Amino acid sequence: MRGVARVETVHIGKRRQREGQALVITELPYQVNKSAWIEKVAELVNQGRLEGISDLRDESDRNGMRVVIELKRDTNPRKVVAELYQHTALQTNFGAIMLALVDNKPTQLSLRQLLEEFLRFREETLTRQYSNELEQSQKRLHLLSGLLVALNNLDAVIDILRNAPDGTTAKASLQERLEISDSQADSILAMPMRRLTGLERQKLQTEHEELETRINQLQILLSDRNELMKSLKKELRSLKRQFGDERRTRIVSQPPQNQETRRQGDKGDKDSRGTRLASKENKDNKGTTVALKEDKATKKKPSSISDSFSLPLFSTTPTEDSVLEITHKGYIYWHPPEPKTKVASNNKDFAIYTQVIGQREQLLIITDSGKAYPLAVKDIPLEGNLQKTVMSLLSGSAQRDSERVVAHFFLPQEKNKLDLIFLTEKGKIKRPPVSELEGLGNRGLALVKLKEDDRLSYVCLAQEKQDLAIATTGGRILRFAIDDAQIPLMGRSAQGNQILRLRYGENLAGCVAIAPNENLLLVSMQGYGKRLPISSLRLAKLGDIGTQAMHFTSKTDNLAAMVAARSGTNIILLTNSDRCVSISVDSVVMGSKDSTGDRVAKLKSEEAIVFAQVVG
Repeated sequence: MRGVARVETVHIGKRRQREGQALVITELPYQVNKSAWIEKVAELVNQGRLEGISDLRDESDRNGMRVVIELKRDTNPRKVVAELYQHTALQTNFGAIMLALVDNKPTQLSLRQLLEEFLRFREETLTRQYSNELEQSQKRLHLLSGLLVALNNLDAVIDILRNAPDGTTAKASLQERLEISDSQADSILAMPMRRLTGLERQKLQTEHEELETRINQLQILLSDRNELMKSLKKELRSLKRQFGDERRTRIVSQPPQNQETRRQGDKGDKDSRGTRLASKENKDNKGTTVALKEDKATKKKPSSISDSFSLPLFSTTPTEDSVLEITHKGYIYWHPPEPKTKVASNNKDFAIYTQVIGQREQLLIITDSGKAYPLAVKDIPLEGNLQKTVMSLLSGSAQRDSERVVAHFFLPQEKNKLDLIFLTEKGKIKRPPVSELEGLGNRGLALVKLKEDDRLSYVCLAQEKQDLAIATTGGRILRFAIDDAQIPLMGRSAQGNQILRLRYGENLAGCVAIAPNENLLLVSMQGYGKRLPISSLRLAKLGDIGTQAMHFTSKTDNLAAMVAARSGTNIILLTNSDRCVSISVDSVVMGSKDSTGDRVAKLKSEEAIVFAQVVG
């Protein structure tokens, strides 16, 4: 486990006229005491075992932890952090043993065995639960049958009760004349008078039918293990959606620690009582100062930290408030949060993805080969440097296997509630959970199995209760409910289902996941466009033809693009001559599925729209 460190540029010296670098520690590993850790760092510096540190102070307050380590001039922050990892508890190990009770015996299990035992336990628990529910339902059904018999023979029941001298005699008479059991006779005698009304009779009949249906279901679940496993999967998915929360710690791949070096670094660290500490409150109440020996070379005393902009650990990488952009032509770069200059001097390229980087360390890249690759944020170039494409930053194997990038995004924070939708050129669809993207390695992860003549065409993030719209160049749109019935969740090894059949000469024109009350924007190659409520389209099933949602004024026209039409956003239209046309979504007419729409872009002769992108 590692603490969190970053580099900040600070003003040092008595007058704070000179700038220098400082390491700022904002988090320590689990169970590491902050005061003891600071004392240990001070001792190592005074002993000469940690070099490059000129001052150390604790500026923690109610807003959180902040330990500032000022660095000497020309000190490499990476080297200082590596030494802190090696010689202090800024990096620690946390051991765990997977010990569980198996058949009432403590057993140490592997991860696979642990999961198998858990599933076996859940299967046994569900079996007991359904068995108990079946028993209770059968008892209740038995009593309801007796009550319904009594209500169907109400005159005979009243006659028995009127002439019976006591309850025991009445019970015996009911059992004899109505041919019911002892428990049924007790329930009839305990039945209140309101059960005789027509409404109460109907309730009893409805409950009887529901119990019969449920008993049949339970008997199937208990007799067929496949059905029981399906029920178990549904329960686990429900628990995941209800109780699954985001991981609060980051898991990153690190090279193995040299154990011999670690042991050597630990020698002499057993006692820290001899450290020269001079704790005092600063006059400006910024924190506690831990006094270190003066630097003999510079004879400069430790100075206070001032507020400044923060930098990442390696100065060549962006900060948390830096902005990442990817253009239509695939170029990727980052720039500071201040107003930026344009990358290109013409309008032939434009940004299609803009995100503040924050604390995220990897950008996820999905290519047309059906594989996902991680792209480290620190490897993304600064705007104005040598421009690089997303594909050029991937590994050599990724560049050999892929022709283009289909999707790029940061892993969402609410990933437990999101799924991925993969759509191939041949109309195959697959819906895996976003959690499949966790723990990617540089070699990539295959998410879709593709045939030789098929490539991944669209990727979008979706969640249940949304609708999926798939458009073809012929103007057909298929609307699907995103649920387990139409588009079931699948693992990485699944190939997916055939969701539609493309006609001769027809290709895909769009794939969008939106809410059922939102609108789509359709644009044809000849510049006609309209907004269309997705609710006006009928829900389709796998293999359906869909709805002809776009009609054309010319036989040579086709649907060029379909995007989500959210109010207040703009759409960039790109033509085959690399000309960009920007239009406002609100300016596009709202049409029906039988209309051609209005002209939204003036095109030159032989010019056609080939691409559309939401940009704001």
